[in-house]
Amino acid sequence: MWKKLSTNLLFYSQNFYDTTIYKDRNFIKQLYFYYRNKGFKNIIFTQIINIIISIFLFTLISFLFNSVEYVDLFKINNYTKLTQLVKMKSLFKFNTFFICLFISFILFILTKILNLIELIHKYSKIQKYYNTNLEINDDELEYITWNNVVNKFEKYNNESIDIYKINSIIL
Repeated sequence: MWKKLSTNLLFYSQNFYDTTIYKDRNFIKQLYFYYRNKGFKNIIFTQIINIIISIFLFTLISFLFNSVEYVDLFKINNYTKLTQLVKMKSLFKFNTFFICLFISFILFILTKILNLIELIHKYSKIQKYYNTNLEINDDELEYITWNNVVNKFEKYNNESIDIYKINSIIL
């Protein structure tokens, strides 16, 4: 009963994945992700900017919690210098909470950096595939449609590819 039911379902049937193109679902998803982000540089710059924003936000939160003297700030009656309200020496006050927060942030940033290295390795191969096999440069990705990419993919593999099957794999 289960075998009959599973073969009737579209995604689990044998004839849905009858060719080798549709078996490597991750590769198709990576091709589409590369297309949606318009190339290698955009993918890498997005990750680098995310790391920079994370570091900036951690430093800003540390500054707001440790360096600003809020008691003096709310009691200002006359002319006061900024150096009296902000104590830069206490930017990295090492109390227990801050140490735990700092260690978890370092682990978070290290994870993001390792992910960046993995993305560089993975998407450099995808870039090479786009450039050599499909003959599509990153500059052309701004103007080319996904249907044209699939058509070039179809011509390169010498197989009939259904755009709906490709899109269902991506989704």
